[in-house]
Amino acid sequence: MTRVEQQSFYSRGKLLISGEYLVLCGALALAVPVRFGQKMIVKKMQGSGIVTWETFVNGEKWFYSDFDLVAFNPSDYTDTESAAFISRLLQSATKLNPGFCDGGFTYHITSYIDYDIYWGLGSSSSLISNVAWWAGVDAYELHAMVSKGSGYDIACARSDKPLLYRQDQGKRMVRAVDFHPHFHDKIYFVYLGQKKDTQKDVDKFLKNKQDYSKHIKRVSEISLQLSECASYEQFSGLIREHEHIMATVLGDIPIKQKLFNDFRGEVKSLGAWGGDFAMVLWPDQKKDLLSYLSEKNINVVFGLNEMRYEYEF
Repeated sequence: MTRVEQQSFYSRGKLLISGEYLVLCGALALAVPVRFGQKMIVKKMQGSGIVTWETFVNGEKWFYSDFDLVAFNPSDYTDTESAAFISRLLQSATKLNPGFCDGGFTYHITSYIDYDIYWGLGSSSSLISNVAWWAGVDAYELHAMVSKGSGYDIACARSDKPLLYRQDQGKRMVRAVDFHPHFHDKIYFVYLGQKKDTQKDVDKFLKNKQDYSKHIKRVSEISLQLSECASYEQFSGLIREHEHIMATVLGDIPIKQKLFNDFRGEVKSLGAWGGDFAMVLWPDQKKDLLSYLSEKNINVVFGLNEMRYEYEF
C-alpha cells in the first residue's frame, strides 16, 4: 500500500484600500484581508518524480499541468501563462530551499479558490504564500523573486486583521489595525468587470522616474487617517483627496468622473485603476445603490462586512 503524506495550507485574499502604486515607493497603505482565499493540499507519495497540479475555481477545474522535478518544466498544461507562473514559482522556492521537493517522490497539488479568479482579490499572492509555507521559505523573499509588487498582499494573506503596511528601502512595517468604522454599512465594494493586468500597470508606473515625495507623504497621512476615521463626512473627504492625488500621479481621470458622474456618494479605485473592484461610499439605502449599479450592469456588490475577513473586535 502506497504511503501518502498530506499537508494543507490556506491564505487569504486582499483589498488595498489606500496607497495604490505609491506603496511601491514607500507610502503607508491601508489593506484588508478578505473572507475569500485559496486552499492548497499537497500529497506526497512514492512515484515517478513529477508534480501534478490542479486548480479549482468555485468547484470547477480551471487549470491542470504536470511539472518535472528537475527544472519544473510544465507539460500537458491547460493554460500557458498559469503554467509558466507556477513553474517560475517552484523554481524560485527551490532556490530558497533546494531540498523541499524530493525527486524520488510524486507530488499531487490541488488548489481551491473560492471566488471568481477574475475579481483580482489575490489569487497569485495567496498561491505564493501557500507555496512558501509548503517549501518552508520566507513568503516575502519568494514574492520578490516572482513579482515586482510591494508585498502588502503577502501580509494580508497571513493576517487576521486589517493592516497598515509600508516597505521602504528594504525595511517592512506591518501593523494590525481595528478598521471598523461605525458607518461600515455605508461602505461597499463593487466589481467593475474590467480585469486589469496589475503587473503591466506596475511596470508602467515604475518606469516613471519622478519625484513623488510630497504625494507619498500625504497619501501616508491619509492611510493612517482612514484607519482611524470616525466620521462618514471625513472619510468621504479623504477618499476624494486620495483620488485627486492619484489622478495627478497617474495622469488619469478619477473613476467617479469616468463612470459615476451622477453618483451621490464617493467612489475610489482599488489597485490597478479602472479594473477589478472599486470602493464606494453610499449615504442612502442599499436597495437604492443596487438599483443604480444595476442600470450600469454592475451586479457584484459586497458590503464591507460581507467582504472582509471577520475577526474579533
